[in-house]
Amino acid sequence: MANKQIESLINVRGSREAVRELLRHVENLLLQGTRLHSEILSIEDDDEEAERQDSSHLTYITRSSELATAAQIYLSSREEDAESAVGQNIIPIPVPPVDLLEVQRREHARQEEVANSLLRAEQARERADRAWQEADEAQNALRLLGIEVPRRNPPPDEDQLTSVS
Repeated sequence: MANKQIESLINVRGSREAVRELLRHVENLLLQGTRLHSEILSIEDDDEEAERQDSSHLTYITRSSELATAAQIYLSSREEDAESAVGQNIIPIPVPPVDLLEVQRREHARQEEVANSLLRAEQARERADRAWQEADEAQNALRLLGIEVPRRNPPPDEDQLTSVS
């Protein structure tokens, strides 16, 4: 919506201050969106969905960047103009109502999802450890029987199993 307002102000040669304010608003939205996008991708298991999210986010960033460039060109073209009268061609920035309970509910849900994701990751790590242990035990049993089985897939390095990168 802010992008459309910037575009509208440019088309009607509207308030430069309103354009600047909307650009700051869009920049803040992009920062918040990028942070949330990173969080979503860190817990997204479906590669196709992650790719769709990436594509959508890239489209939004590209569109906003193009509009920011157009706004800068517009502002540069009006540098020599006198200050305009307040109230002409200004489209107010809509401020969505903030429901504190909804914000808290969403934050709680996000924290639960992160905790669940961490738990699932730990459980997967434990299953992998058990599988490697069972494979080692099976190979040891074969060796005791005098059957030597070449190891095709060595276990991953311990560093590969950690989530810290």
